[in-house]
Amino acid sequence: MIHQKFMIEQLLQRFKMVDCNPVSTPMVPGAHFEKIQECESDVPFRSLIGSLLFLAKTTRPDISFAVAKLSQFASAYSDEHWQAAKRVLRYLKGTIDLGVKYQSNPPSNEITGYSDSDYASDKSDRKSQSGFVFFFGNNLVSWRSQKQRVVACSTTEAEYIALAEATKESIWLHRLLAELYSENVKLPVRLRVDNTSAIRLANNLEFHQRSKHIDVAYHLTRGHIQDGFLEVNHVPGTQQLADGLTKALPKSGHEDMRKNIGMVCVSGMKSFLTMLCMLFTILVCVPPTLASLSTSSNVIWRPTDVPVVSGYTNVHLIVQLEDPCSVFNGTVHPDLATEFYSKCISMYESYFINELKKFCPQKGFQDHSVSKRFAITFGILIASVIATVGAGAVSVGISYHAASEVESLETELEDQISGLASAAKDIELRNERYNELKESVRTITKRLKTFEHDHYLLKNTQLEMIFGASFITSRFTTAQQIMIETERSWKSGKLHQPFLDYLNFSLPCNFSCPIHLAVPKKCVTSNSFNKIHMEFTVPMVNQSWQVVEADPFYFRKVVNDTICKLSYTGPKRLVVGKKDHCVHPARTERLDVVLAPTMYCESFNFGNLSLYESDECKSIKYDNVDDWIQVKTMYNQFHVYCPGSNLTIGNIVNACPEKPFVIPLTTSYKINDHSIVGNELHINHL
Repeated sequence: MIHQKFMIEQLLQRFKMVDCNPVSTPMVPGAHFEKIQECESDVPFRSLIGSLLFLAKTTRPDISFAVAKLSQFASAYSDEHWQAAKRVLRYLKGTIDLGVKYQSNPPSNEITGYSDSDYASDKSDRKSQSGFVFFFGNNLVSWRSQKQRVVACSTTEAEYIALAEATKESIWLHRLLAELYSENVKLPVRLRVDNTSAIRLANNLEFHQRSKHIDVAYHLTRGHIQDGFLEVNHVPGTQQLADGLTKALPKSGHEDMRKNIGMVCVSGMKSFLTMLCMLFTILVCVPPTLASLSTSSNVIWRPTDVPVVSGYTNVHLIVQLEDPCSVFNGTVHPDLATEFYSKCISMYESYFINELKKFCPQKGFQDHSVSKRFAITFGILIASVIATVGAGAVSVGISYHAASEVESLETELEDQISGLASAAKDIELRNERYNELKESVRTITKRLKTFEHDHYLLKNTQLEMIFGASFITSRFTTAQQIMIETERSWKSGKLHQPFLDYLNFSLPCNFSCPIHLAVPKKCVTSNSFNKIHMEFTVPMVNQSWQVVEADPFYFRKVVNDTICKLSYTGPKRLVVGKKDHCVHPARTERLDVVLAPTMYCESFNFGNLSLYESDECKSIKYDNVDDWIQVKTMYNQFHVYCPGSNLTIGNIVNACPEKPFVIPLTTSYKINDHSIVGNELHINHL
């Protein structure tokens, strides 16, 4: 068993809780804490939470939920949060001898996990709490309590999200244990969930209308169920071992949870560092012994990227070239549009068209255009306007006795009319001057509005003009380099794949007909250089076969007082069936492709020593054991051959086996005076 009694005692002394009263649970069931904007108490809350997190992640899964809950308030806390954290210390004082019990030889090599969630348990943001525990055999090896990142809309969704997180953990655990144990870890990994709706959702799409909003990342579980890696089973809620990692349980439920996950109380145990190695017997700490080393093959067969070809396809491709300078339409100031377009066309012809002509001549491919005739009929409309004017005569009689008075009045009227005419003329001159000034102001205003509009257009199109010019220039510069390389490849009988990528073209058969292996035949352009006609041949790749290459060991053979070097003389390449594992020697037509086999499977043992021959021999007195040390890596394993040398793993020294053997890549070891360091690096680039 492992525990951390000494660390708990140090924490109690550090935070002055040695004489505190113990409690039976780390947190009061149903406890709720309000979030605050800034710290209201000057206490070492963060320091205490950091220490409790270390305990919760190493030997005390029983405080995982309480610590995970309190750690959410590390940025802003109050006295209420501080008292809750001190309650965890009071609980640890009462359970200071509690630890996790492990068996050195697990009864089975099966991984079993329990996943659970507490729906909308956080009253502040209504997010749910996830929790899981994993066992290897009967030994507890992994656990976690964590608040979900998104708000779940139902208990099914909350359980489904928790199940996805448990699936990620199961993948990592299986890889780790598969490397540490020479025998295979059993599949499928079994996950126990107490929500039947979440199980059905993980197995099929019957709840599509209710679950289509769930993020794609959480559908990870479904894929691993379908490929046989994972199996999700129902477990009653009373037997859900992860329940205590999603909520605070009462005393009886909390004690049952501790017992069921393998926590026992034993006094007088050794320190944590000493006891931790017992856990690492199962996981990491104890390196593999010589007896547990697996035998490697005499020849390491490494997968290659060489495709297996079962035929060829002749491709006729017609590409329509669009005007690349149309990007300036509507994005350039009207006064500059013509100049920009002219320079763009000049660059297009210089960087692209002229380079294209070098391997795609202008011949044998004509445009067929259809002309249309339009008949326009003009009609002349003649309108005749006839004006009829009628005239009449009026007769006036004037009395004789009023003639003199009329004459006098007419004289006075003429004087007044003369004065009015002079005034009217003056007014007319003033109106003309006014209209001239008014028209001048209107003209100036119109020109000002025109200038303002031009300024607005220039200001708003300046960034687009700069971006467009930079984009076009960079594209044309890239095109020129691609066209130069395409010409070189074309002359050497190869098709330059970046050329088709630049044209935004790919074959519908995708990986079954790789373009980089195509052989060009013909390339011509239309008279107006707006179409390209290409003809090339591509191999059809058979995806059910894979080419592997031999990476053999050379062997040491002692005959009397002579040592000989045995070198591999068998096939250098093999074609292996991915499904039935049929093996054939590779038949090579070209260096970059291999023809698919057509015969039945061959049952040759290509690693047999009968395929080895003596290469050179020398007297045994000139033998140096370091000359025979060979270390190869493949599939997270060291493949080692070191006859006559000493192998040191941990503090155990043994003679190297006479045959190649396998060591996990994460193991550090030593051959004679040569140290080989194994390590594993996990990087999350977020």
